[in-house]
Amino acid sequence: MRILVTGAQGFIGRHLCEALRQRDADELYAYDLGMPLEQLERWCHNCDFVFHLADARNSHAQEDYMAVHYGFTETLLKLLARGRNACPVMFASSEQAAHRSLYGHSKKAGEDIVLQYARETGAEVYIFRLPDVFGKWAEPNQRCPVATLCYYIARGKPAPFHDTNAVLRLAHIDDVIRALMGLLEPETVCQRAGDFCVVPEIYSIDGGALQTILEGFYRLRENGGAPQLGDPLARRLYATYQSYLPIMDLSYPLDMREDGYGSATRFISSPDYGQISVNVIRPGIAEGEHWHNARSEKHLIVTGEGLICFRKPGDAERVEYRVSGKQHTVVEIPAGYMHAVTNVGKTDLIDVVWSSVCWDPQDQDTFA
Repeated sequence: MRILVTGAQGFIGRHLCEALRQRDADELYAYDLGMPLEQLERWCHNCDFVFHLADARNSHAQEDYMAVHYGFTETLLKLLARGRNACPVMFASSEQAAHRSLYGHSKKAGEDIVLQYARETGAEVYIFRLPDVFGKWAEPNQRCPVATLCYYIARGKPAPFHDTNAVLRLAHIDDVIRALMGLLEPETVCQRAGDFCVVPEIYSIDGGALQTILEGFYRLRENGGAPQLGDPLARRLYATYQSYLPIMDLSYPLDMREDGYGSATRFISSPDYGQISVNVIRPGIAEGEHWHNARSEKHLIVTGEGLICFRKPGDAERVEYRVSGKQHTVVEIPAGYMHAVTNVGKTDLIDVVWSSVCWDPQDQDTFA
């Protein structure tokens, strides 16, 4: 299938083009504003499907909105008609078209001309009234509140003023692309609301709650924490936020406690998920030799040879587990068991430890 995408370098266009490139059966015509119109005309004569995503989001002028959303749309449809090509056309509109803002007014004008084109030619058209779309690669300060907030918060800067009480309707870019790609599958039925197609997965959140969540992600790096990702929106917001971290700021040091016997480094610490540490134990050294009242642990040896021993205080019976980085095995240490990890090999032993309770210097819960 020969597929024409306008606005191919835009936020949605980039994602769609990448998805289409994964389909070996497709020939992609990636057009962006500024390219020769003759090229667009040739593609309009040959294409089998049009994704019309060209947008004027980086502008704030009404004349630019109308020039792209109405004027360029009219040009595109005339080129299709001139080539007697009645292939399906998808048009990316906005929920703002129902509110008649300056931006919405131009999108509504684009909708109207697309619907008129469908009536006159019989071509199948798919008009998506999209909410605010978020995800990686969206440019900040261009009508994308999530992108703008992520960009500034990730840099420790005050976020630009926005209405914290306003309720935002959001769609994740992956869900949008999935809905668009579904148009190419004959068995897929596009979900509609009247004349308009809709993305099935829409999230609602007020601006203040959104900012609080993103600022929480920023603080996680300070305390080695982990985000709560059980909620689908939070999971996608976290992935989006991470994509806005400065490229030269993707690493940060951990608190590594080291002595002649080895080292211990806390990797992740969260009151909701516990703590993950990486312990390095020198050959012949036993680490631990203590027990906890309320903390349980899981040990995973990833390198080296070890012996994990534990028993209840006061009991003579001792249980031993031989462990090796050659065969990854988890050994669980229940609360109330004395335990020790001994390096019985000739190289350093690396032990990844999960603890159900984060280390607290005021309440260490550790008894020799």
